Amino acid sequence: MLDVNLGTAPWPSQAVAPQLLDTAGDRARCPPPEASARAVRPEGIAHVIAFLVGDLAVRTSGAIVPAYAA
Repeated sequence: MLDVNLGTAPWPSQAVAPQLLDTAGDRARCPPPEASARAVRPEGIAHVIAFLVGDLAVRTSGAIVPAYAA
């Protein structure tokens, strides 16, 4: 992981680890039932990232956040 220091305030890095992304490439590599059951839509990953950069995650530091299909 990489910690970035911008001026005097450190901005710790976070990582999002989706189980499987719901993309055309991933759907082509996986059989349809397994892919549809486990795949996370890109919009879902965007919601996780929005949370991590928001004020509610101020106490989150250096986390690897798993993302699973709903």
